Amino acid sequence: MERRRISVLRSIVVFVLMAAAVIQTGMLWLNGNQSHNIFYYVSGIFKNAADSSGSPVTVSPGKVAVGNAGSTFAIIYGGDNDAAKYSESIISELAKKEAKSVDFDWTKVLKYRCAVLAFDFPVPTGEYMPGFFSENENEMPELKSFKNIVVVPSGESQDAEVYFVSPQGSKAVLLKGQSQYADKLVSEVEKVSENAPDSIKYISTAQSGLNIFSSNIFVAQWTQNQLQYGTVTKTPAFSCQNENDFRTETGQYFKNYPAVRVSVDSNNTYTGSDNTTVLKYYSDGVLEYFNYDDSSNSKAAQTLSSAYSACDSFLKSDSSIKTGYYLSDVNITGDGLTFLFDYYINNLPVILSEGLSVRTDMTHAMEVVVKDNTVKKFKRYAYNYSVGTDNSYADRDFLSAMNDAMAGGISANLINDIVFGYSDENSEYAKCIWLVKTDDSVYRAKTAE
Repeated sequence: MERRRISVLRSIVVFVLMAAAVIQTGMLWLNGNQSHNIFYYVSGIFKNAADSSGSPVTVSPGKVAVGNAGSTFAIIYGGDNDAAKYSESIISELAKKEAKSVDFDWTKVLKYRCAVLAFDFPVPTGEYMPGFFSENENEMPELKSFKNIVVVPSGESQDAEVYFVSPQGSKAVLLKGQSQYADKLVSEVEKVSENAPDSIKYISTAQSGLNIFSSNIFVAQWTQNQLQYGTVTKTPAFSCQNENDFRTETGQYFKNYPAVRVSVDSNNTYTGSDNTTVLKYYSDGVLEYFNYDDSSNSKAAQTLSSAYSACDSFLKSDSSIKTGYYLSDVNITGDGLTFLFDYYINNLPVILSEGLSVRTDMTHAMEVVVKDNTVKKFKRYAYNYSVGTDNSYADRDFLSAMNDAMAGGISANLINDIVFGYSDENSEYAKCIWLVKTDDSVYRAKTAE
């Protein structure tokens, strides 16, 4: 009996050591790669679980590039638009089709009418939607993640092609088949292209022969010597002059509104709480929400798609958010999956300035932490944006911004995006700047001399 007990204990110790070795190996692997690539490891833990509703939930792209078989593109920020929705419907219909690994050439694909769903971080293939590619996972050893999905609908039939493009842009997984949404996407591409402003267009660097970047990116250009654009203003999402105002303005965050306890300290920080929720609103406009209720936590395994579903539902139910927003990044922490969002207005992103980021301790406008498929933390720079009456102009193009960044020590082959957008400098009006991005840095360049 004693020998048997020792043998059992030895087996337990060996199992624990093996598990620790696996975890440590995973963590060491992560430390040797860019932080965005964490989902390679996460995907191995959470495997193709459905969300609580049982319906497909897709992770929203940061932006959609729409091309009408020409050399210029329109950019739509966020995934709450028909171009993204019809593309996702086509993807969902073709997800069970046979997948084929192919060499990928941006120039050959972008010459057709298409929609490109662009993500700002590598999305693990199996985590894009529940059960995605589950029937084809052995066919695709080369595609662990993607940053772009190119949807090419046929203009003459219901045929469509979908390319999941590797982060490097040289490989893809191709799905082909018929979709009832193909003609709807064709119509939407044509409508977006016709209604796109003449003053600003986007070009594909790969299609234009600018192959010095890490992969294809879409960069803004203007048709005149300079671009005139409207500056934006911001207004607080909440009007809190006293405790009653705070209680009224933030009642939506509490399950039991009458039971909310409210206080304000000497720094003019308002705090509201009940048995499960704590909400803080700071004088600089930052809102923080904490959910301590464990009764509603889902028992289903959390995946990227199921966590995003919880995050998306939470944000859509927040009536104080009146400015569009898009998914900028996703990180994993000990608290859960953290979804990072930024605002957009006038179909251009709004970025917090370096000074504002330091002041608020936020790199993005909204941070949502999801654990056990439930939003546990929410932090927001609680302002809404609108186009003002004043105008400004830009006369320095993306090549000037790239040269600035390279002079600042950034290598061109590490650049993965060059963004034209508004910078919130915490002043009365926000003007545009260039953002030159790599995996681990952002360089800010001016847009006017």
